[in-house]
Amino acid sequence: MIGRTSSFLGLAVGERSVACAEVQVTADRRTVRRTATFVFPADMSLDKPDAAGQALAAFLRAKKFSASRAMVGLPARWLIAIERDVPPAGQDQARATLRLQAERLAVSESGEMLFDYAGETSTSIASKVLLVGVPKARLEKVQQLIDAAGMSIEAITSTGLALSAAIDKAEKDATMLVLSRGGAELVWRQAGSPRLLRHLAYVVNGDNTHSIATLGAELKRSVTLSATNGTVGRREMVLLDGVGVPQEKVGELSQRLGLDVKSDDGTRMLGLSPIDRSTDASDQPQSPGYFAPALALALAASKPSTIPVNFTESRLTPPPEKRFGRKAVWGGIAGSIAVLAIALLFFSVHHKESELADLDAQIKEIKPTADAAQVQIDRAKYSRGYFASRPPMLEAMRDIALAYGDDTHIWVTSFKLADNGKGQIIGKTTDQRSVINLMEKLNKHPKFSDVRNLGMVESDSKTHDATYTIAFTYKMEQ
Repeated sequence: MIGRTSSFLGLAVGERSVACAEVQVTADRRTVRRTATFVFPADMSLDKPDAAGQALAAFLRAKKFSASRAMVGLPARWLIAIERDVPPAGQDQARATLRLQAERLAVSESGEMLFDYAGETSTSIASKVLLVGVPKARLEKVQQLIDAAGMSIEAITSTGLALSAAIDKAEKDATMLVLSRGGAELVWRQAGSPRLLRHLAYVVNGDNTHSIATLGAELKRSVTLSATNGTVGRREMVLLDGVGVPQEKVGELSQRLGLDVKSDDGTRMLGLSPIDRSTDASDQPQSPGYFAPALALALAASKPSTIPVNFTESRLTPPPEKRFGRKAVWGGIAGSIAVLAIALLFFSVHHKESELADLDAQIKEIKPTADAAQVQIDRAKYSRGYFASRPPMLEAMRDIALAYGDDTHIWVTSFKLADNGKGQIIGKTTDQRSVINLMEKLNKHPKFSDVRNLGMVESDSKTHDATYTIAFTYKMEQ
């Protein structure tokens, strides 16, 4: 039985252009309807979102796009993506932990950021998620652009992560490399979830020789780093080519990386039927894979829950603060009763009109001060409840992070803390003195005791990095 037909729009936003794709979705078929590229006029950019949005709307009408529900994708070069370990915890506690880490990242980036995370946490085992952030100012300009174009936003997400999720069924843990004229995006997946998202510079020139060599070197570093961190899964890579790389260059890239590189235009992996040429008004680029990201976004618009991150409805958004608590409501009721009693007293004891008028004036005079004081009391009570519920694990992580400080010669790769307070830190350092400084700081801290160095081993003969292990006992307090 064929279901209701729906059309969805995917918009892959770039620095100077927007790749647009419209997909028609039914119960048994997904068909590409139109594809086109909107290039910002010379006098327009995202810095003028209203004017650019109106120009985008006119462009889509001219190309006969009819869908009004859009999934918007942002390039990796605008985003910050960092893998984070999450200890076993309930959903609220895990999100509080990630929210705290996101706040610290926002401070380090020296700007207001909005974060979401890809992956799932667990109450029984430690898990890994990908923390992804975007500058809030950039996000707001994209929202203004789409609003000015007269479209409704289903979600704003990462273009690379959305494309990676769209091919999940066919290539669950395959590494994905997306090539476009704005650069390359690399996505690692493991156990069905993204573990790395990175922008790589890629400049299109005459025969792609220099570009492939530069890109191969960048990819080699990323592959080596991911292998060191235990990220790499299957030894193969899916190349979604949006610039038209010759097949011999694909083979050269495969040899440089030591991976089986498979080139694809994305249509097969996305499960799309070929475009209907009788209704197509598209701008077709040289490479058929150019529109794969926009097509993946259009498919995601039909089911927004499938995208890994959603900046418009982030799971890290703090819960809305209650404007009025129970005590404030009862206080208002009590105040109303008091006012009524005063009114009744005024009418029943009219010989005290003058005295009652003075009392009313005094009440009106002090009411703003009393209301301001009540607001401060409510805020203090709310804040006290938040800090009282912080788990000991977070306190221990905070104390250890402060002990490390801003020393760039030492870092942590593993952290464990048992319910009895016994803990262990495993990390790497380029300077053994940094380990000694760290142990001295922990020994001086009142909550740490029995701090011991379990040994240091050189882990990299080239960089002379050493792996260290420190055991300690932490004073657990709720």
